[in-house]
Amino acid sequence: MSRATGMRSRVLAMALAAIACTLALAQTAEAEQATNRIRAVRVTENGNQTVVTIDGSRRPAYNVYSLRSPNRLVVDLARSRIDGVPSRVSSRTDEVDGIVVSQRRGRGGQQGRLVINLRGDVAYRTNVSGDDLVITLTGAPTGSASSSESD
Repeated sequence: MSRATGMRSRVLAMALAAIACTLALAQTAEAEQATNRIRAVRVTENGNQTVVTIDGSRRPAYNVYSLRSPNRLVVDLARSRIDGVPSRVSSRTDEVDGIVVSQRRGRGGQQGRLVINLRGDVAYRTNVSGDDLVITLTGAPTGSASSSESD
């Protein structure tokens, strides 16, 4: 192999490596743009209800389910990254006894999870408002769950 051929091979290999890196960075940037950044979790009382608002950067894709012994509500936020939210939200109301916030890797990539510790049997309703997920909790018999979306 001549010296010129060897040099061309190295230049070609470097060019291919640079292209591969550029494509990987582009895919990472695209995935980052599709990520819902969870920026805040707010707990407020509204009469006989507690409202938990999850402040995101994109319209949330989520799954909510309840568990018993002890009573809690689990909120999984698909393609989400917890961004500056403390791991424990210590707000206590008639319905809520604190919230645990965590980041995990799900089947579809990064996933945010909130576990809302409940103070008994609580009915819940979910509502999407812009980029926020709003969960309204009311002290009532369990098994009541509904979901709606609005802008």
